[in-house]
Amino acid sequence: MIVLLAASYIDAIEKITDTSVIRKADNAFEKLKVANSLDDVANVIKPMHGYPSLYRLRFGDFRIGFRLIDKNTIKLVYIKHRSKFYRYFPANFVG
Repeated sequence: MIVLLAASYIDAIEKITDTSVIRKADNAFEKLKVANSLDDVANVIKPMHGYPSLYRLRFGDFRIGFRLIDKNTIKLVYIKHRSKFYRYFPANFVG
């Protein structure tokens, strides 16, 4: 798949200081890049209810929010600890 990074994702990941979280996020990014479709990573992603093109990827206590651009392209838009993730995603990323 083609994986794009939004400025909001880059800003959010730069604020994370825990290197293990950054490493896990990098691993998730690599898994998305080599996947042929979302079905290949279906065990860790879920669609966001009421938002047909927005999904979340879970790893540990963190979540990555992304937008499905087309069948083979996604755009990572947000990463945050689960306690704060759902306050901002998907509501602030619609459109």
